[in-house]
Amino acid sequence: MSITLSLENKIDWQIGECPYGNLHKESTRAWLIALWEIVLASDDIETPDDIEILGINPTFKLVYKDRPSIKAILTMSLVWQYLCLLHEALLPVCTPLFCVRSSESDRASYWCFVSWVEGSCDRVNSLNANHIKSIPTNVWYSLGSLLACIHSIPTNNDLYYLTSIDIGWWNYVIDEQKNVWLIDPKKFQSDEFPERWIYFNIFFHKHITFEQKQAFIEGYASVELKERSQTGMEMLLAAKQFSDMLYEKLAN
Repeated sequence: MSITLSLENKIDWQIGECPYGNLHKESTRAWLIALWEIVLASDDIETPDDIEILGINPTFKLVYKDRPSIKAILTMSLVWQYLCLLHEALLPVCTPLFCVRSSESDRASYWCFVSWVEGSCDRVNSLNANHIKSIPTNVWYSLGSLLACIHSIPTNNDLYYLTSIDIGWWNYVIDEQKNVWLIDPKKFQSDEFPERWIYFNIFFHKHITFEQKQAFIEGYASVELKERSQTGMEMLLAAKQFSDMLYEKLAN
C-alpha cells in the first residue's frame, strides 16, 4: 500500500525538525515510508496516530492516543529469535509482538514490533559521570541478576549462550519499582564467553563506583549459571589469573 502525499509531506517535516544532528535523512525517510506502508497494510498492527523517530538508527515509536505505544526495529531475523527466547524465559525484556520481512530487495532484514516499556532510560545522561555514580546500588544488583539470567539462555548445543554486547544504560529502562528492563534486542549475540562485555562496559568503566560494581557482582552471583564451554572456561581462568597478578604487583 502506497502512502499519501500528505503523509510524505509530514515525514519530510518530521525529519527536518528532528534534533539528531548526525541523522542520515535519506535513509531515515526511506525507513519511515517503508514502515508506514507496512502498518497501513497490516492486519496485525493497528494503524498508529503517529510514528516518532527515536534515533539515527532504524528504530521508531508507534504512538496511539488510546492504547500503549509500540516500538518498531529494523534488524536481522536472528535478533527476533533471540528476543523470543528471552521472553519465553520470562525475563524482563520488551514483548515480541509481530515480525515481517522488510522488502524483497532486502530479504535479510525484518521489521520487528515489540512492546514499549515505560520507565527511565538514561540515554541523555550516558556521558554524565555524576549521574552514573548516582544510580542506586539496588539497580546495579538488578542489572547483574538480569545479565546472569540472559547468559544462561542457550542458543545451540555447543555451550553458546545469549549475551548483551552493549551494557550502557541507554539500552535499558528502570521502571518505577526500580526493576531493570532490556529494551534494545539489537544488542543480543551468541557467545562462548558471554561475560566478556561486562569487563568492557562495567568493570573497566572509570565512572562506575566500587560499590556499584560490587552490587552488580552480588546480583550476578545470585543466579545459578550453566556450564561453560572449555574455551569459555579458559577465558575466565585467564581473566582471573591476570587480575590476580596485576593486583599483587600493584599492591606491592
